[in-house]
Amino acid sequence: MASDQPGGRNGTFSLSCVVPVLNEQEVIERFLRALAATLAALTPRSEIIVVNDGSSDRTGAIVATLASELRLTLIDFSRNFGKEAAMTPAWHEPAATR
Repeated sequence: MASDQPGGRNGTFSLSCVVPVLNEQEVIERFLRALAATLAALTPRSEIIVVNDGSSDRTGAIVATLASELRLTLIDFSRNFGKEAAMTPAWHEPAATR
């Protein structure tokens, strides 16, 4: 979700990236580091919201460990609700749109 106002300050825009995950322990750290670097290159006003949809592996723990370093938010479901349900809480009011 991006927000841009033509002629805005310094031409910057905000960007919220919602990432639903389920059992991604093998790739999640590499993916989130690459995503954070890409967003940082695009705009200083961005956020990453990771929704762990009831992973049974270490996905949630890995994301929690990276949360402060990469400045991301983790929403951790206790069980699998499906991708649509995983996306819903993050769409209510992403910080980058405030």
